Amino acid sequence: MEINLKQAISMFFSQSSFDMVYLEAVANALDAGASKIHIHFSASTLSNIKSFHLTISDNGIGFTDERYTKFCRLLEVDKDDKTHRGLGRLVYLFYFDNVKVISYYNGNQYREFNFDKEFGADAPNNSSTLDSEHESGSTLEMTGYNLSKLKEKNFADAEWIRRRILKKFYSLLYKAKKNGNDINITIQSTIGKTTVVRTISAASIPELNEKTIVSKYSLDGEMTLYYSVKECDIKDSSVITAISIDNRNESIDIFADESIPKGYDMVFILDFSRFDLTD
Repeated sequence: MEINLKQAISMFFSQSSFDMVYLEAVANALDAGASKIHIHFSASTLSNIKSFHLTISDNGIGFTDERYTKFCRLLEVDKDDKTHRGLGRLVYLFYFDNVKVISYYNGNQYREFNFDKEFGADAPNNSSTLDSEHESGSTLEMTGYNLSKLKEKNFADAEWIRRRILKKFYSLLYKAKKNGNDINITIQSTIGKTTVVRTISAASIPELNEKTIVSKYSLDGEMTLYYSVKECDIKDSSVITAISIDNRNESIDIFADESIPKGYDMVFILDFSRFDLTD
């Protein structure tokens, strides 16, 4: 299937926000089985858009031949997975002209390619065999910021990025913790000579209360409400309200900003293991 990437990017992501770049990269890393993810945004100044450089690396399984083939075939889906169409990665090219991908896989295999607006199914299969073993993982290097400005004011703020990622993947991180699997995400922002680092760890996710609810919309007949309400410093006040399907959260803003009580850290996640809207 031949896809005009320029047209697809404009069609699907003209109303996107920059945080989608972070969220898409983290989602893909987690899908690849990564337990360590490192995000580094750097710029000489925020007004110098030509200096914007975003690197996101992980220790997932890498771009194996199978995963690379899927990456090249936009909109084509597996018969066993009709939900993931590969559109998300186009958001990278809405903001950046070029994404350099460097990946190690299968012990001693290496692949490097450029993902840009000319990328297609006939992209060269740039893989090689190394002389020694190397830990699996992938790195995305995004350069050539191509918009004149950004809507968001906090796009380079490490704490803001941390909160956005946590809000999107809270239930997945919590389930990883329950299963004894730790996931660590490091967010680093370097503007000029100032560097700020924030971290997320599945192990640090607090215990949540759980309540089972009978539901006709769940294929197994029930869903789970995960919730927690704890006091905290006013500056750390936050609320996460979301529906989780297949370990991905879709945030739902239930509370108006002025009605959120200060000094509380609150989480309410309604989790569907399997969702059914055929009724």
